[in-house]
Amino acid sequence: MARTPKGQFSELIEVDDLRDNPNRAEKAVDDDVGVSVWSKKQGRNATYYRQVHELLDDKIDEAEVYAKKARLGFNPGIAYRLTKFTEKAIAEPHKDIEGYQRHREGKTLMELKNPGCRVWLTQAELCEKLKCSRSALTDTLRAMKAVDLIVNWGEGWIEFDCLCVWRGKIELKMAYSRVQKVHQSKRCVVVGGSNG
Repeated sequence: MARTPKGQFSELIEVDDLRDNPNRAEKAVDDDVGVSVWSKKQGRNATYYRQVHELLDDKIDEAEVYAKKARLGFNPGIAYRLTKFTEKAIAEPHKDIEGYQRHREGKTLMELKNPGCRVWLTQAELCEKLKCSRSALTDTLRAMKAVDLIVNWGEGWIEFDCLCVWRGKIELKMAYSRVQKVHQSKRCVVVGGSNG
């Protein structure tokens, strides 16, 4: 089976326009309260950034517990290093026939060309880059899939839960979190139910 090239990935997403957030925040508070926007130049990490890494840490701890119960050779070092192979999210404006940026219900339509939570490498390539055995990588991947840290995969790629691992703009991450696909083996099927 041929490997799907990453250049063929395309997903239409609705992105919240966050540029006006400082103005909305100013209007939402009393006149005597100051509002400022965190800047990377301030030399510290934003709280949200720390929260995401705590979520990743929790998922890797959960995978380690699962691996012990399932008697897998889980390696947290491999798990953390796998996240470093994600590529930055790339999105282009989705334009209509006349070339104008498209919008839907106050959101900007963007065409995601590369999700910031996907690793575009085969297992053989990962083993070579990580300098680990195939069995160590397989056991680590199996545990990460079991705890939903890796939510989708195919030939030549794996995809992390975008809320745990993301490289790129936050507004793209939030938009992708609403449409991220889950591997068919992880989907729930609801049978029955009442129509009320």
